[in-house]
Amino acid sequence: MKDAVHCEVETLLEQQPLLSKSEGDGGLKISGNYKICNRLEDEVFEDYFALEIFIPDDFPDEIPTVKATDSKIRAHNYKEHVYSNGQFCLEIDTAIAAFLLYNPSLLGFLTKYLDTFLCGFLFYQKHKRLPFGEHKHGIEGLLDFYCELFATTDKRTAFSLLACLSKDNLKGHIQCPCQSGNRFRNCHRERISELRTSNLYDRYKSDYKTIIADLHRR
Repeated sequence: MKDAVHCEVETLLEQQPLLSKSEGDGGLKISGNYKICNRLEDEVFEDYFALEIFIPDDFPDEIPTVKATDSKIRAHNYKEHVYSNGQFCLEIDTAIAAFLLYNPSLLGFLTKYLDTFLCGFLFYQKHKRLPFGEHKHGIEGLLDFYCELFATTDKRTAFSLLACLSKDNLKGHIQCPCQSGNRFRNCHRERISELRTSNLYDRYKSDYKTIIADLHRR
């Protein structure tokens, strides 16, 4: 684990004195009572949550995981936002990886994803609605992410363009898979080429295989 991450861990423990750290298999575990105090829609939401945060040795290339160690947040009381083992579904993994690619900060990750998640839970418990709208999970959430990545509102278009990332030697004269009617070289080829050189390329390919596997199961 990089020295910068260790420094952030020490800062976190200073900010959150009810947390402690321990070495885990392949990373560092931060456990204990995690406090949030966030303002949302002109209300202040403050509480403690018993959590275990696992930071992989190869962070930020690998994403931290967070799970509840008590029954305050479980799948039965927070819809599909929590897995059966208590682990939180903070966001689509590729979206988090994209954030960490340009913001490789543990504290930034916790602020953006964990604090938002916990505050959203408290808001939901009080108002019985989600403050940020219903965020889709699983395949639908993946497709929404790729709609944003390719600046389209059509999931079929996003899937077709994602498929291009797994194909070699697409000719520039063919019609673009986005169905714009333009030649590939005059449409999405530059964007596809850019994504092929991204550090997230392996994740894009993995997401494509995940979507394909889900389609085959239907």
